[in-house]
Amino acid sequence: MEIEMPNVAIIMSIYANDILSQVKEAIDSIFSQNYNNIRIFICIDGEINQDIMNYLNSLKKIFLIKRDKNKGLAISLNELIECVLKEDRFKYIARMDADDISMPDRIQKQVQYLEKNLDISVLGTKCKEFGSIHAREYCSVYESNNDIYKYIFKKCPFVHPSVMFRTEVFKSGIRYPTNEPFTEDLALWFILAMKKYKFSNLNECLLKFRINDQTVSRRRGYKKAIIEFKIRLKYLILLKRINNIHDIYYTLGHFFVRLLPTPLFKRIYIKG
Repeated sequence: MEIEMPNVAIIMSIYANDILSQVKEAIDSIFSQNYNNIRIFICIDGEINQDIMNYLNSLKKIFLIKRDKNKGLAISLNELIECVLKEDRFKYIARMDADDISMPDRIQKQVQYLEKNLDISVLGTKCKEFGSIHAREYCSVYESNNDIYKYIFKKCPFVHPSVMFRTEVFKSGIRYPTNEPFTEDLALWFILAMKKYKFSNLNECLLKFRINDQTVSRRRGYKKAIIEFKIRLKYLILLKRINNIHDIYYTLGHFFVRLLPTPLFKRIYIKG
């Protein structure tokens, strides 16, 4: 008996600073999956290097959106989601960044899990960072829905480019918030938590997450600290956890850590 393989859409955005060799690695890692029913949807968010454009134009199994002006990740992903929904044949939507690498069995294992666990709507995985002396061997994540919810103010629920969604999440009208720059993924997790969607993470490293010194530096600073603090405070109230001393501690902790000098922040980052 042939096992059904639901269609999976991969959504990815490409930017001016992306490097051709890394884009090729990322896309090749999807084309090399041991799962066949995949289509890649890519948004070119602003001007990019011509060599990358030529490479993308040479590919047949991708869907491209191109615009001359950069509008940011949230708007790009929302436009790609609309394109996926219009085709009306994809059961799952997975994220991927243009410089990361998916393990060959990533999509298969995520689909298998979601097919068996019908109550889970968003599924991530562990990842291994690479590309910098500050890279962490493994990025651990909480696995169960209960733990993810319990510690949602302590630790971001998912490694964003590792995530796979049920398409029904977006058919309900939910989208990435476009008014939360630099933290659109965290804001989305809180929105989904408010609506009681169930989360899970696979206890396997199925994504190689590329970082560099700039990646780590962008995770600190006053602007980043303030934006993230406002989001966490907003959902402390909305999730009725404003009286939880642990959640308040975690929220303030994230804020002050983002304000640390870069060398000290990097030392803390490496320790996880």
